[in-house]
Amino acid sequence: MKKRFISVITVIAVCLSAAVFCRADTQSYWSWQPRWLEVYNTDNYDVIISLVKELENIYPAPSDSSQYARLETPLKKCAAAYEYKGMYSSALSYYKKYLSCIKWINEHESDRSDAIRGAAAIIEYLENPVTLYAEADVKNAPYYGAVNEPEYGTYVGMSGNDTIEGEQNGKLIYVHFFNETIRGFDYLFPTDESYVVEVAWNVPEETKSELDTIAAGEWDDYIKADLEYLRQKGCRVLLRFGAEVNVWKDLPQTAGDAAAKKDEYCKSFKAAFRKIASLAHSIAPNCAMVFSPNDISNWYFDATDFYPGDEYVDWVGLSSYGNIAAGATGSVGDGADAVFCRGRYDDQMLRIKRIADAFGDRKPIMISECGFAYAGSNQTHRHALEQMRYFYTYINMVFPQVKAVFYFNTNYRDSDNKYKLTGDDGDYEMLELYKSMVRQNAPMQALLGENGKSYVPLDSLSGDAADTNITAYIRFPAGDRATVSYSLDGGAQVSTAEYPYNYSISKSALTEGIHTLKVDVVCRGESITRTYGIFVDSDGKISTFVSKMSDVSPKSWYYDEVAYCLHHGIFNGTDADKFSPDSNMNRAMLVTVLWRLEGEPSVYGETGFADVKDG
Repeated sequence: MKKRFISVITVIAVCLSAAVFCRADTQSYWSWQPRWLEVYNTDNYDVIISLVKELENIYPAPSDSSQYARLETPLKKCAAAYEYKGMYSSALSYYKKYLSCIKWINEHESDRSDAIRGAAAIIEYLENPVTLYAEADVKNAPYYGAVNEPEYGTYVGMSGNDTIEGEQNGKLIYVHFFNETIRGFDYLFPTDESYVVEVAWNVPEETKSELDTIAAGEWDDYIKADLEYLRQKGCRVLLRFGAEVNVWKDLPQTAGDAAAKKDEYCKSFKAAFRKIASLAHSIAPNCAMVFSPNDISNWYFDATDFYPGDEYVDWVGLSSYGNIAAGATGSVGDGADAVFCRGRYDDQMLRIKRIADAFGDRKPIMISECGFAYAGSNQTHRHALEQMRYFYTYINMVFPQVKAVFYFNTNYRDSDNKYKLTGDDGDYEMLELYKSMVRQNAPMQALLGENGKSYVPLDSLSGDAADTNITAYIRFPAGDRATVSYSLDGGAQVSTAEYPYNYSISKSALTEGIHTLKVDVVCRGESITRTYGIFVDSDGKISTFVSKMSDVSPKSWYYDEVAYCLHHGIFNGTDADKFSPDSNMNRAMLVTVLWRLEGEPSVYGETGFADVKDG
């Protein structure tokens, strides 16, 4: 009885203390709120940040709907305040807090799905803003053995009748399904056998009903005749059917409509694509089937929703245009802008990344068409030049899976947007930049017969010591340019504020031993430092594998030894970015190291250990 009495008293005490605590919280909040309302619509960012941190102290561990509701808007406002100040890592931290808050509200209270998508897109933009690449004398690209896939290098071509001698090995031909035949464009097919031809078999009205007639077999004879023509033609064909289906005009445009019709629409596209793919694979083995969405989808769809399946798709392509977006607000924290990569969050590489992340682990990627409008609605000549330079600098550097790039060399028929580079109605300055950028793109030049170089992340560099050319891929909101400073072995800094922030280390500076490259990136209120270890062996081979190890500091006494072991493959680390220097070495690790030191000989026989399986 006494024990029960004590338990009851304890529970009552806990409840009373909780009630007092909640009352104190409530009083603190209501004394905080008037000060918040005074600055809410101002640009007094420091005060906003300070007040939000006060609120976080009031609710250090939110536990109910009222507390989450009181935190929701201030957390987003604080993230935006940091972003206005150019303190992007702090902004990222608060966008993550805001996302966590609205996820709770979405799960327990009311729908926040659109806000969640927008916050996640801003976080995606702000994460990992700095990546460094090195040019290497190696063939660094994934190879999947797809039909017409080059093992290394990138096809480069364009649409239209014009060709640029020595700068092209690809051709883009548009054909309207139903109304035109591929064989009707025989005059556009190149005679050079080194060329690859992208045939864009477009559905003219872009409707579900058209897809259904194809899937039902009503156009089989028409399809077979053109496929037979392509077989007889014998050239390498990238057959792209139903381009940009994820932005077709008759897609559902509201949440309710999408919920009711999305599955059936996607099913219709998959059925039509599979019909053509099955016929192509049996009739014209020289044709690779290309699934090619737009780089940005209708709000209620994702490119993956339409994917017909690995069995039917040989390549994955995408349309990607680096134009000024008319619908952008340019506002800090605009989730829709971030989802569509426009306004402050405009980044063509990020749009491409979403497709590459979804499919680039198993399929070669193709930029089915790209363009940079130098005149027309919202477009400027200067912006077009900048975007073309940006695209051709980074496309193969950031995405080694990209094996073909086709330019939209025409002036768009339904608007005054101008893309054409060649001929009397082309743009000479854009054309000259295009040629210059193709010549500088190592994987494009590899297939054009010029060199065999590629790009690798700086922390994955390995090969013969040579002049090491470094490029920085940097992404900050609103196109903010950074100042990048490089210093080798504590020497004088070399700084550049000119994108793409190039830096070259001469071979003579890379003497035997371990070298330290320090890279400082400054953009407004943001400062990021990256340190890379460059190991040079006695035989002149270099590697930067130690740079990947987040738990091995250059100040560690064992830093040089770890660099040596990673360089020679004696140790590979416990994870992609971890060496685990403080972990115990187990028997398997020791045996593996000894085996590697012996040159990885064939091993057979019995171990004598009961816990080691045969083989």
